[in-house]
Amino acid sequence: MLEPRSILYITDYEFEEQVARRNKYLIVLHFAHDQTILVSLTTSKIHVPQAMLNSGKTCLRDEQNNIHSYFFEATKVIGENGFNFLVDTCIDINKSQVFLGTRRTFRQNTLKQALLYKKDFFTRPFITIYFIVFLKADTFRKEFNGN
Repeated sequence: MLEPRSILYITDYEFEEQVARRNKYLIVLHFAHDQTILVSLTTSKIHVPQAMLNSGKTCLRDEQNNIHSYFFEATKVIGENGFNFLVDTCIDINKSQVFLGTRRTFRQNTLKQALLYKKDFFTRPFITIYFIVFLKADTFRKEFNGN
C-alpha cells in the first residue's frame, strides 16, 4: 500500500506533539533502493499569507518568513481516478510534516494503530512537480542525497 504516488487516508493519526488524534491525508513520494520511504502529511490549516495563495503558484516559498509549502487548490483534480481535496490544502515542507526513513520505522513509529485507505494515485505531472519542490528544500536536500 505504501507505493510511490499513492494518496492515502489515515484514520486516527497520532501526532508526536500533544495534539488530538485526527484523520489525515498522506502522500507517498518516493522509495529508494534501500527501502527508504519519503512521505508527507497534508494540512488544511494553511499558514501562508493570502497574497501568496492568490499568486497562482503551487510552490510557495518565502525564506524571510520561513515558509516553504506546496499548495493544492480545492476541487482541482490531482489523482489518476479523479481525486481532489475538498478544501484548499498544503504540504508544509518541514520535518514535522515530511518523513524520510525506512518503511518499517515509518509503520512502527508513525502509523502505530492508524488505519490506511488508498484513495488514488497522483497524476505524474503533479507528483513530478512536488518532488522537484521537495528536492529544492534545504531542510531535506542533504539527507535525501546522502551528503
